[in-house]
Amino acid sequence: MSESSLEVSNVTDVNHDDVAAKLDQLERDGFLVISGALSPEEVQQSIEGLNNARRQGWQGAVSEVGSLWFDSLLDKDPQTFRPLVAHASVSPYLEMLAGAQLQLRSFRGHIYPGPYTQQWHMDFYGYWQQPKRRYTVRGTAIQTTFYLHDHSPETGYLRFVKGGHLQEPPSLDRSTFRGSRANDFTRWCEEQEHVTIYPQAGDCILFFSHIPHRGAKDDPRMERSNIVCHYQVNPFFEGLWFVSSSLGFKGTFPLAPSNT
Repeated sequence: MSESSLEVSNVTDVNHDDVAAKLDQLERDGFLVISGALSPEEVQQSIEGLNNARRQGWQGAVSEVGSLWFDSLLDKDPQTFRPLVAHASVSPYLEMLAGAQLQLRSFRGHIYPGPYTQQWHMDFYGYWQQPKRRYTVRGTAIQTTFYLHDHSPETGYLRFVKGGHLQEPPSLDRSTFRGSRANDFTRWCEEQEHVTIYPQAGDCILFFSHIPHRGAKDDPRMERSNIVCHYQVNPFFEGLWFVSSSLGFKGTFPLAPSNT
């Protein structure tokens, strides 16, 4: 990835008090809804870009729960997808959270063509298992998910374990996870209190990557797709359990002045 690949737009007229208050809410709830983050034109461009990626066969293997995922969009269609990295609608939050230290870990698109019920999961399972030494700082990951279609109680949702970012779930031994099958972790998630939201086309959900969550289509005819940017604040060593592989180092700091 080239150094210029993650240039971001300048953001002006930002009310820092409002952003700070929203980040207080993020820390309390584990997620934050940014309504209308993408314009209708940007939504349509993203949908067309994902559909083209599917026609070109850029997807990875179909997951067990029915999703197509695309990890090479920044390389293969940067004109469409590069603007979503630290997008102007979310960059004030990312700037106040981490500033130049913010690193794009991965960029992933999803299409859900048929029935879909995601298993309970965390994108950053390793959050609670990081080594604790004299000078280590707990690495944090956050993500922005841009939704490209409307959700409703009749069609589909995104659901979080309430306060799930503040408590370590049980049974995070990686050997107990076998695909999408139920395990002690997913059973624990199901027993907790939940918060359900219904994102609309253009909304962005900003949330901590270690909060347990799941998405679903209650109506299999519903169109559902999204774009996920995973960000990390501290470098993670290879092998620390995350759902995506890192893009690397050079050129992956979108808020750094030199885009190092």
